[in-house]
Amino acid sequence: MKIISKFKDYYDYLVSKYGQDPILVFDRRNNSLLPQGVQQGYLHTLPTPPERWDYPLPAVAHSCLYVGHQAVYLFHTGQKVYTSFDLTDVRYCCTKRYCRYCVLTFRDGTEYALGSYYFAPFDNFYGWRRHYSDLCMERLVAHADNRSREYQQPYRTIPLLLEYYRFADHKQDTDALNTPRYAENPQLSALGIFIDADFVWQNIVAYLSQLKTDAETVPPMDNAAKIASKGFDGKTSFRPKMKNNVSGSLHNINNKETP
Repeated sequence: MKIISKFKDYYDYLVSKYGQDPILVFDRRNNSLLPQGVQQGYLHTLPTPPERWDYPLPAVAHSCLYVGHQAVYLFHTGQKVYTSFDLTDVRYCCTKRYCRYCVLTFRDGTEYALGSYYFAPFDNFYGWRRHYSDLCMERLVAHADNRSREYQQPYRTIPLLLEYYRFADHKQDTDALNTPRYAENPQLSALGIFIDADFVWQNIVAYLSQLKTDAETVPPMDNAAKIASKGFDGKTSFRPKMKNNVSGSLHNINNKETP
C-alpha cells in the first residue's frame, strides 16, 4: 500500500518489504469530513487510570484499537501501555462489597485491576458472572471484529480506528464511561503502542482492499433503472396500444407521401 502522512510510525519501514501499491492508499492525514465524535487533530496520549480507586491492585484504563477487522485492547497504567498480546491470565474477582473486577496478568508478571464500570465496550459485564474468568479472557484477547455495532457505522471507512473513553471519577462522571470517543489513524508510536508491525500492515491492507471491493460493487438496480439503462422509455416502450398508435401514425404519413 501507499502511505500518505504528516508523521512517521514504527511500521512504515515495511513499505520496503511489501512495496507500494498506488491503488491501495492509506491516508493518515486528518479528514475534515469525519463524523462528529472523531478526534480532530492528533491524539497525544491515551486515557490514564482514575485517581480514585477502590480495589487492592493498581488500575488500568482500557481502550480498543481496531486494526482493520481486528480488535486489540489497550491497557494504560499511566506509565506503560499493555495490549491484548501481553495478556497471560485474567481472573474474575469480587470484593466483600460485591464490587466486580478482573485481575489482568501480563507477560512481565505484573497484575492490574480492571473494574466493572470500565467495561462499557465489552457488552454487559454483569452477564459474565456465569462464565467468569474464561469469558473475560476470551473477550480481552485480540480477535476478529467486523465493527457491526450501530454506533460504529459512521467510522467504517477508517482502517486504523482507536476507540477510547475519558475516564473520570466513576461516581461523578458516569456519562464519560458510556460514551466512546474515536481517533482516526493515530500515530501508534507516539501513544506508546507497539504491536507486531506485520500484523498492523497486513490487516490495514486487507481492510483497504475490502473497502475498495465494496466501492466497486454495483448496487442492484430497480426495474425503472434497468429499463432506462437499455435505452427504453418506461412510459411508452412497454405499452402495446401506444406502440400501435405510433405505428399507425407512421403508416398514415407514408400513405400520404405515396403518389
